[in-house]
Amino acid sequence: MYDICIVGSGAGAGPVAYELSKAGYKVLVLEKGPWYKREDMFKDEIAVGRRSSFIPRLD
Repeated sequence: MYDICIVGSGAGAGPVAYELSKAGYKVLVLEKGPWYKREDMFKDEIAVGRRSSFIPRLD
């Protein structure tokens, strides 16, 4: 039995779940999506930092 159910574990939900659990609540976090393997991860910090989604175009 859980006190709180959080749907989605994005940037906002993680800290909220953490604080609620520290306060003594039993928290369940549900996440949709596939299970990822190590080889599915992209580990190139320079390439990720140059993506246009992070750096706006100033044309």
